[in-house]
Amino acid sequence: MQVLVEVERSGLVESRHLGVAVVCDPDGAVAAALGDPELVVYPRSCAKPFQALAVHGLGTAARLGLGDEALASACGSHTGEPVHVQAVRRTLAAAGLGEDALRCPPDLPAQPAARAAADGPRRVYHNCSGKHAWLLAGAVAEGWPVEGYLDPAHPLQAAIGRALALWTGEQGGRPGCDGCGAPTWALTLRALATAYARLAARAAAGEGGPAELVAALRRHPLLIRGSGGLDSLLLGAARGRLVAKTGAEAVYGAANLATGQGLAIKVLDGGARAGAPALVAVARALGWLEEDELAAVLPAATAPVTGGGEPVGQVRPAVVRVPPAGG
Repeated sequence: MQVLVEVERSGLVESRHLGVAVVCDPDGAVAAALGDPELVVYPRSCAKPFQALAVHGLGTAARLGLGDEALASACGSHTGEPVHVQAVRRTLAAAGLGEDALRCPPDLPAQPAARAAADGPRRVYHNCSGKHAWLLAGAVAEGWPVEGYLDPAHPLQAAIGRALALWTGEQGGRPGCDGCGAPTWALTLRALATAYARLAARAAAGEGGPAELVAALRRHPLLIRGSGGLDSLLLGAARGRLVAKTGAEAVYGAANLATGQGLAIKVLDGGARAGAPALVAVARALGWLEEDELAAVLPAATAPVTGGGEPVGQVRPAVVRVPPAGG
């Protein structure tokens, strides 16, 4: 493992975040690694693209007349801006459901302006509500009960579990419970990187669902995160070449459509402030970002450190080296 993120105050690095990173090819071979590729993590929201594809594979969009906005929204960990809330409500409406069908916890928007305008905590404001609306749509399309759609024994979750095993090449163990209430299966970082590599390769080859998912995210970049968020900015800055997805507890997954490789990162202390700078630190080390692209996303990967109410330093990506496999 290495230091992925530094916290500098008044010229002194006072804190450091250690992490592990793994790059895999679609066959699951480790191309490069920093730390142990077999580290077991909960992927949290990094699994959303694969959960979304599992539901997409049921023919949900075609059956309910949903466009690619719903698919992009299903992948997002949104900040509660109007564009996010509207997308969730459209998915629910297509399924003939209201917000009361959502089982993610009530919350307030994370985006300051949206938070100030909110009428109190609501389920639709939860950052996972796009995924939950998509899951409900899948249950409706299949004629499955919407009640209990988060239960690991529900046929919808069983279908998702099978799909995740195919994407990752790893049979997940007993699922844990994610912050939104949905199941989250423990995986090795190698398995998570493999899933993103398969997404990259299959999307680049124009394969059905993966290509449609990437196209949806390119057309609706705000839906994967929000204004100023790294995941949203990266889609434009890297000219659609990189698709990245944050997860709680500082897990990150990314697909490089140019190389057909996948990346998985875990910041060991789980610090939320370290997730975005860790991804940029590793992507920079791998040469996945050109200089102009790096300049475009750095503002989303740094945060001010204040003293007396004024900036006196920053949380920033560290300079790291990701050794090739066997190197």
